[in-house]
Amino acid sequence: MIINFIILGFVLFMAYWWGNQGVFSAVLHTAAVIIAGALAFATWEPICIGLAMKANAANAWGVSLLIPFVIYLQIFRISYDKLIKSNVHFSTMINMIFGGIFGFISAMLTAGILVIGISFMALGPNILGYQPYLLGPDGRVSQQAGGGLWIPVDTTAANFFTKLSVGAFSSKTPLKAYMPNLVQQAAAYRIHVDGNATLSAKPGSIILNGSYTAKTPFAALDDSIMKVMRNDVGKSNQRLVIFDTKWLFTKPPYNGVDSTLRVSPSQVQLVTYDINDPEAPATLFQPIGAAKMIEGEQRTFLAFKDAQTMVAATNPKEDFIAFVFMIPETQAPRDLLVRRLRLHVPDIADKSFIKEESQITALMGKLDPSQSDTAVASSDNGGTEGSVGNREGFVSGMLATEITLSNKLPIQFSKNRYNGPMNVNKDNEIMTIDAEGTISNDPISNANAIKEFYVPSHKAMVRVHVDVDKAQSLLGRSYASAAMVTSQVTLVDNKDNRWFPAGYAHQKAGGIRVVKDPDKPLQVAKQLPIADMRNGESLYLYFEVDRDCVITRYELGKSIQQVRLTVPK
Repeated sequence: MIINFIILGFVLFMAYWWGNQGVFSAVLHTAAVIIAGALAFATWEPICIGLAMKANAANAWGVSLLIPFVIYLQIFRISYDKLIKSNVHFSTMINMIFGGIFGFISAMLTAGILVIGISFMALGPNILGYQPYLLGPDGRVSQQAGGGLWIPVDTTAANFFTKLSVGAFSSKTPLKAYMPNLVQQAAAYRIHVDGNATLSAKPGSIILNGSYTAKTPFAALDDSIMKVMRNDVGKSNQRLVIFDTKWLFTKPPYNGVDSTLRVSPSQVQLVTYDINDPEAPATLFQPIGAAKMIEGEQRTFLAFKDAQTMVAATNPKEDFIAFVFMIPETQAPRDLLVRRLRLHVPDIADKSFIKEESQITALMGKLDPSQSDTAVASSDNGGTEGSVGNREGFVSGMLATEITLSNKLPIQFSKNRYNGPMNVNKDNEIMTIDAEGTISNDPISNANAIKEFYVPSHKAMVRVHVDVDKAQSLLGRSYASAAMVTSQVTLVDNKDNRWFPAGYAHQKAGGIRVVKDPDKPLQVAKQLPIADMRNGESLYLYFEVDRDCVITRYELGKSIQQVRLTVPK
């Protein structure tokens, strides 16, 4: 890992530097680092929520820790230099040994704060090889073997300032109780399944709408939910805790270009404390599921059983999502962190915690159809074909010839035979890709076969086969060329939603080029390889659309084709 060499070099250099400066100077600098770090953590959340969030929400948490730390450190260093004019002299050996030790300590704390701050920025789950935590197969944030640092400056700094928050620098809201497991929180901040996921919620965008709790075993849920939750709610000495949240579109918590709210379970954390020992370290819990409102007061429940499952909603005004937690009976909630936004929850004994079975049952609703026994596992297996009409309007350069409910590639290729970046999940489903696969006559094992795109459970994938829309006249050819440069490619459904291609597959002689990046939607035709197509080649566009709709039109600029494809719930 590159970051390991950077930290190693920094720590050794600082130890050598302060060894040469002398033990007295090294002690003063270490004291300045400790005080600056303590103040930075103490003012972290107020500065982030009050100031930085307005400028750049995605990086606000990291910036709000790092910049104040640097400022505080400079203030104390300058103050020491102004107030303390003389040095205390020791022998060269004592200066080198003890100055080096204090230089090493200050470097460890400084590097740890820097790593924690950088980790709370939108830099992806892996930073120069540093990824101490990842999403396990069950969707839980878990430690990654070998993903930590050679010199654990992150955990050292986190543990030091956490203990300091209940010691010499104690307060009513200590770091130990309100920001536990900092390294894990930082890793969870950067982990998200959807590339368009919003990382930070702005103040006022999410409101706690209600709190519910019941002791287990709890058998009052709908039968459909009991089938997937029996192992959780059937346990003894546990506590079912549910927090209903209201998401406001006026202060967008939504994601990406399609105004769809997507929340991964790693973005929601419940901070709890031990009822019998409130001074014990706080604990973080991820939700085991979420119940979202669909129509009126009706709810559907989605169990978080794997790393790809997330809750999604598309209401243009506001959404209600209840997050469900299972915690030991000896634990009690302290705070709910939703995309780093802190929602203070009532005391577990407070009357505002609803404990009536009927209300909890209604809040949980019924199991989401995508997780029922009869549901189609994903939008790919059905292979349902729709109808495509003739072109209306100008020649566009790209004519739809077939529309299908499918996430399958037109031809599969091996993980061992491709060029270019590709990211797949544990099922070999494509998450992101910009690569060319080579087609071989050799058989491909299931373990190596790349044959489909990943589709979130709340979405379906529509595949459109397109062909060159040939222009016969000079005017037609001119318009088609202009359309390929500026025109948008969209599918339109019966609810007037417009969908851009999420990716494409260009099948050609001996290979296939596949492109998909959630951060770079294909909004105009010039982003597609239609101009490069030769005889015998095929181009397939892939659109991620909402479930429970009917696709009615394919449009490229002023060229329109009436289509019909029913997308099930």
